[in-house]
Amino acid sequence: MAENKVKVLPLEPSDGGAAFSSAIFQINAEKGTRTFYVHRNILSQNSQPFKSIVDGNWEESVKREINLEEWDADTVSRMIEYLYTKDYTWQKNGKVKPVPVIVPEEPPTGEHSPDAVRPLTPISGLIEYRGKQRRLCQRNGQLGHADKEIFGKSSLVHTKVYALANYRAIEGLSELALDRLLHSLSVFQSTEFNPQQIGYIVELVSYAYENTCWRFGKPEPIRQAVTRFIALELTKLNSTGEISILMSTYEDFACDLFSDLTRRIKLAERGMRHKYLAGVEVHTGASQPVNCIQDSQWRSSNINFDTTAEPVCLVPYYTEDVDKACTSFKVIRPEEEGYDHRYKIPTNLASEDYPCLISICDRDIQNKVSHVQLARVDTDKELVDIKERFGAAGATRDILGHAHDSDYLFLMWK
Repeated sequence: MAENKVKVLPLEPSDGGAAFSSAIFQINAEKGTRTFYVHRNILSQNSQPFKSIVDGNWEESVKREINLEEWDADTVSRMIEYLYTKDYTWQKNGKVKPVPVIVPEEPPTGEHSPDAVRPLTPISGLIEYRGKQRRLCQRNGQLGHADKEIFGKSSLVHTKVYALANYRAIEGLSELALDRLLHSLSVFQSTEFNPQQIGYIVELVSYAYENTCWRFGKPEPIRQAVTRFIALELTKLNSTGEISILMSTYEDFACDLFSDLTRRIKLAERGMRHKYLAGVEVHTGASQPVNCIQDSQWRSSNINFDTTAEPVCLVPYYTEDVDKACTSFKVIRPEEEGYDHRYKIPTNLASEDYPCLISICDRDIQNKVSHVQLARVDTDKELVDIKERFGAAGATRDILGHAHDSDYLFLMWK
């Protein structure tokens, strides 16, 4: 049994160890061929569906057994890793590495000594995700063939994790998996796709639409992400008709893709009528205009995303007069010279010391702004990478200030 020994996780539970001294539940995965063991309190603290099972009076509650047999073992293992560590591993030494699973010879019981408690799911020998949630930057802005293969495979890994987290209402895990998928797709974007990479994308779309469902009143985030990626890269991905086959197979995907393409056509038509970008207006309210400025990694265009503040987005407006064309933008704080309250952006600041966004039109500068995008980041390094991919000529200072705990938001232009 020496080879089956599990290392103790470097965790200090806030509940003084109560989570690790609670009863053990067995989780069956992959048609019952793989088995995991998880502490009862770990399950109940992270998921309402799991809490209903472990604290209820159901057959599963009595038997201390939960069936996730329709889910593959690697995805279930990543979910369990997140329940214990608030992270999950998907890459090691440049390759996607399945999480190993070892089943003990004898099923454990709930009566464990507090001095020996540890998760029975083996998750040792794994590296942690490098950096914060969304970070895995491409090297020097270039991706080799092997890198593209890794990002193709990892996109499906994150999609599977998202689907399981969404199914079991583990909100933090679904957000983490979605962020990692968005980053993988943004790095994968604007490349030439070989048949193997197109195969990854086809499998990704198929899995997303087979294992998630439409949400009443709002789009399903992961469906929206993959559809937007397909719309941006449609001509390259559909070179031999793979996307057409997907559209005939999944009616929801066809409708979502048609909707996204229609929006892009409208924006293109508007751009053809107006040659120059004249500035940016601030729009408040839940309904976002079709032409609001998008996030570079396809996250929400709402400035106040993930806060309780009123939704705010930025909307470009255009002109045919070159002398009125915009050349750059500037964020100004209330205490600084040039502040104009007419252009203030109501962020999530409790003090209401909102910044304003000024459009600068310099007739002496030949290069006029033609494209704008938002960049939501939490490190300077990531902003450099995003600006390079976008080909930005410039970017404002942080729009949010101290409105958000971790995010920084910039407006880029070229």
